[in-house]
Amino acid sequence: DFCALLASPFSRSLRSGAVWPVGPSSFEISTSEALPNSPVFSEAGREKREARSEVVKRHSNMADEVGPESAALGKCILLVSSMPATLMAEQNINRARALLDARKVVYEEVDGAEEANKEQRNALFAVSEKRGVYPQFFVEVAGNVSFVGDWEKLEGLNEIADLDEGTLENIKAADPDFQTLDEIFAVCEKVE
Repeated sequence: DFCALLASPFSRSLRSGAVWPVGPSSFEISTSEALPNSPVFSEAGREKREARSEVVKRHSNMADEVGPESAALGKCILLVSSMPATLMAEQNINRARALLDARKVVYEEVDGAEEANKEQRNALFAVSEKRGVYPQFFVEVAGNVSFVGDWEKLEGLNEIADLDEGTLENIKAADPDFQTLDEIFAVCEKVE
């Protein structure tokens, strides 16, 4: 978890520069030398995080902008693999389908293992920056594809979906970019 990493003693030491023992000797870690291109510390990484944040904000406001008459404007894309590497990945893919079906979200399923889908799969990997991770959820609105999350994220959102409004408002106050599953999929076509 990125937040846990930033809060860890290792990260705090790393941000300030530290000496870490390695075998019989030690070496100094300098954030400007050891991690010049790190997405955590670099200017490019900061810009990338800000750009993603803007996509999330635009996505969250799209439901209001498109209105009910244009609900079909957005679509959900579920990236899966017909040849998952592990039993857990296969189970998560099945759970992802069940989650979308239960929420009556119309979705396009893209099988990343099929050669015919290689170009689309790679484009989706480029958006999510997560290669070989299945399943992944995306929302496409007016030709713009945004990464919603992997199974772990959506499972967590599903688990807190039934919290009372007060608790959800507290979560949103602590994290302004937080969205519920209903908000995320508000722009997607629904099964009647």
